[in-house]
Amino acid sequence: MHATDLRAAISARLTALDITVHHAAKLADLSDQTARDYFAGRDLSSERVLRLAAAVGLEISAKPIRRFSPEKPASAGRPKKRPEKSGY
Repeated sequence: MHATDLRAAISARLTALDITVHHAAKLADLSDQTARDYFAGRDLSSERVLRLAAAVGLEISAKPIRRFSPEKPASAGRPKKRPEKSGY
């Protein structure tokens, strides 16, 4: 999951539960400013994001990537977008 997708999922969960950012920050043991900054787009450490996700009832899990090779960079596993061919 991409970081922006995770941020959107946490935000959607806040809305669904009718919880304020202040309350979620308190549940996650984060400062209000840190939580506001996160929802404004600032990156947080994985530990803080996981605490915030857990505070709103989201569980994040990880599984091995198929065909993973430690010799290739992380972006090598993603398919590249091909440029569209023009009609010429």
